[in-house]
Amino acid sequence: MNKELSLLSEKAAQGQLDGYNNRDIEEFLKWYSDDVKIYDLDTGELRYDSKEAMRPRYAKLFENEYLDCTLVNRMVMNRTVIDQESVQVDGTEKRSEVIAIYDVGENGLIEAVRFTRGKA
Repeated sequence: MNKELSLLSEKAAQGQLDGYNNRDIEEFLKWYSDDVKIYDLDTGELRYDSKEAMRPRYAKLFENEYLDCTLVNRMVMNRTVIDQESVQVDGTEKRSEVIAIYDVGENGLIEAVRFTRGKA
């Protein structure tokens, strides 16, 4: 395992998580490459094919005062970060559990993300 790559990758994953929780669209997006690919592993769908395609959806999401993502578990190996996350999107106690797999480039920017809610 390359410790420097692992630290760089973890920094990107944490940076975007901090931007998400602070509802700061610029801080959130700065950790993604311009041509990032975002996939839904449960449907196989490519959800976004660029940072700018993400912007409107996340800008709208960040208007939500209840938005919160809690990191439950993180594994890092070289340029791959796997986060288990618990996400709050409304004023109830209900949270969504998500796994996010981040592929980070050698430049420290996230190049791809694959999300799953876990197939039952």
